[in-house]
Amino acid sequence: MNLFGTSFSAPLLAKKFADIDGKYGNQIKNIETIKAIYAISSTSTSLNCSGYGIPNRFLGCDFDHALFLAEGSISLSDKTEKGKTKIFSDEIFIKVPNSSIEKITLCLVHSDDYGWSNVPSLNTFLTVEARKTGSDSIVDPVNLEDNDKKTNVKSLHYSFERKSMEATWRFRIKPELVSRLAPKHRKQVSVRYGCAILLSRKSEQPSKYSVTKEVQMTK
Repeated sequence: MNLFGTSFSAPLLAKKFADIDGKYGNQIKNIETIKAIYAISSTSTSLNCSGYGIPNRFLGCDFDHALFLAEGSISLSDKTEKGKTKIFSDEIFIKVPNSSIEKITLCLVHSDDYGWSNVPSLNTFLTVEARKTGSDSIVDPVNLEDNDKKTNVKSLHYSFERKSMEATWRFRIKPELVSRLAPKHRKQVSVRYGCAILLSRKSEQPSKYSVTKEVQMTK
């Protein structure tokens, strides 16, 4: 049965969140992580204005995919000391096991934590700096323009036409301000985030092991 329109969106969303929470339970601390899993499991269609459809059941990856999860809280840069700026960031390390991996998809969801207002608002956005072993240079996502978008949901895609994806990848996450904020308030703000990273293998690539198993064997 095909479902169309927005009437089904709320119950489908609630069911998906319940499925994710039932799978991971206390392993997930931030609601943003659940949102990231939900977002990365939704498959876009080719039709304009059709939305993302019904998410696939993404609680256990299939043979050609592996899912990494990360979450945390990052303080804003501290400028209270004259002439100095302390930069805060988080780093996520993942091992891409072999040359058959053709794409890395990173989905990042965040919220602001602060205590001086009861009105929800978003004063920050997150940027991602990706690097891999074997190179000191930054690896740009295919959709580079999305990295600087001032939004609380960010999806970045990494792939190479010729080079192998095999390496230890490091993703550095850093918060930035949408608008200026007084130094005394900056120290009171932290950015809570959840991150889902999906490895995708070429489906026609023969392999004895699933991607998840190959990741486990590289540790």
